[in-house]
Amino acid sequence: MLNYPDNFNVMRTEFYGSVAYSADSCVFEFSRVFTINANVPSGWNQEGPIDVQLSEA
Repeated sequence: MLNYPDNFNVMRTEFYGSVAYSADSCVFEFSRVFTINANVPSGWNQEGPIDVQLSEA
């Protein structure tokens, strides 16, 4: 649970690495995505969830 409400005007997304997995004729990629909410009082400027997203090639 986040401490401060989301403000979509001051949010951004960063990607932190990925892992690829090959199975049969497909390649799956798992990327770590950090959605940053900058609507936080000074002193601590980042808060938000880190998700894992799946993509297929």
